[in-house]
Amino acid sequence: MIRLAVIGRNFVVDNMIKAMKFVSGIELCGICSRTAEGAEEFARRYGIGAGGRYVGVDALAAADDIDAVYIATPNIFHEEQAVKLLASGKHVLVEKPAAVSAEAYEHMSETAKYNGVILME
Repeated sequence: MIRLAVIGRNFVVDNMIKAMKFVSGIELCGICSRTAEGAEEFARRYGIGAGGRYVGVDALAAADDIDAVYIATPNIFHEEQAVKLLASGKHVLVEKPAAVSAEAYEHMSETAKYNGVILME
């Protein structure tokens, strides 16, 4: 079972969560938001328990009960968020475009390789 968390609260995330229900082996276990209120609202909407609410990427990166993260924030934030999560040993699926430059994507890719985790767009 892949324990998945999500960063981002928009229609793309809503569609992804609906689609995930048709995929065995994935469990939505967490939401990361900039604010506790945002995390709580999203968690209530999708039935995520109190333990799966993370305020800030650093808190999510430190979570030992999350295996992978779907990033659906504005793409200017993708590199910073992905690198922190990849460095913490989490697999990352990032919404397209994955990065704002080839150099940013290379940084993300090298971090994934170094930490033995998967980066996907």
